[in-house]
Amino acid sequence: MSAEQLGALLTAAAESGGSAPDFADPPEKARKDFAAFLAGLPVPDGITVRPHQVAGVPGLLVRPEEGSGSIGALYLHGGAYVAGDPGGYLGIIGGIARESGCAVFAPDYTLAPEKRFPGAVEEASAVYRALADEVGAHRLTVVGDSAGGGLVLAVLLAARDAGIAQPAAAVALSPWADLTCSGASVTERADRDPLLSGRQLLHAAGVYLGDADPREPLASPVFADLSGLAPLTVHVGSEEILHDDAVRLAEAAGGTLRVWEGMVHDWALFWFAVDESAQVLADVGATVAAAAAGRGEA
Repeated sequence: MSAEQLGALLTAAAESGGSAPDFADPPEKARKDFAAFLAGLPVPDGITVRPHQVAGVPGLLVRPEEGSGSIGALYLHGGAYVAGDPGGYLGIIGGIARESGCAVFAPDYTLAPEKRFPGAVEEASAVYRALADEVGAHRLTVVGDSAGGGLVLAVLLAARDAGIAQPAAAVALSPWADLTCSGASVTERADRDPLLSGRQLLHAAGVYLGDADPREPLASPVFADLSGLAPLTVHVGSEEILHDDAVRLAEAAGGTLRVWEGMVHDWALFWFAVDESAQVLADVGATVAAAAAGRGEA
């Protein structure tokens, strides 16, 4: 039923002119179109949202109305490193907060081209270090979607290499973790994933990377040594062009891979209309809750 729900939702959106943005557009246009796309998605009840700053990085602190309200997760949003902000992802962030009973901090990290690689990694890593000091790495989960999913792995790698404690758990949703876009699914599933294309990703990668090597481990974690990292769960839709990024990440990290049948890129955004979108947020929330309670992964 859920694949039909998702198909009907995407068809209705296309017919109403609410199609996904094109990340190959100039950054200003991509940001405007992406913001408009995300603004059409509802925000869940049962949460409070306020501006907050961690390690000098502004963002949003999202608390559940029920639960402890202490910070249990760091959330890194998607947008191909060139678009997006925490406010556009309140459906996912708020869902995780409600399901876990924990507050979630989502930094509004600087986008490219204003700050190119490794700017996002540096800002996200600074936030992680500050939160780990504040609440304890052993009770913290790092979560992200799409580009933010790749950024999750970059934060873990940077922490490991700096001798900083790993979080209790990490979750990557539909991660973009290969900025060379060399996974076979980028072309093999091109006609099955309406939300993203290899052309868009390659353009955004160029904007973000500048002159940097796209195989640099902190930019493309699929090329990194992923040993010694926090327990990792990777969620991906069966129809995604980034399917192979997820598979390679989970295999290299010795993590858990969950493939959601019939789902496309970032299907968690549609929590209000698609059963599996709500279910994946419940799964992530359970992971965050278990980590915050000191029980490890749920």
